[in-house]
Amino acid sequence: MRQGARAVLRECQIRANGGGCVVSGGRRGERTVGGDDAGAGVVVHTGSEARMEGNTISSNTGAGVFGHAGASVSLDGNVFRGNKGDAVRARPSSSTVVS
Repeated sequence: MRQGARAVLRECQIRANGGGCVVSGGRRGERTVGGDDAGAGVVVHTGSEARMEGNTISSNTGAGVFGHAGASVSLDGNVFRGNKGDAVRARPSSSTVVS
């Protein structure tokens, strides 16, 4: 998906990712090593919006969800379990809401 994409994930199992599930491609595309988003279960790139409700995000090699600068991430009722990084990680200039 390209910058500016919108995605809604409901009641999904997102687990055991080593490179992450890219919600929107950025200028560097999907990355599997290095950087803050390496190994994240879900990566939301700049200019993209993701709404996630009732998902289980587990056993990823990085953060459960990573939001890049300029991304909008809304998390409601998700379960984070056994990720090697933080449950949710985001750049300061992202809009990340967890409820």
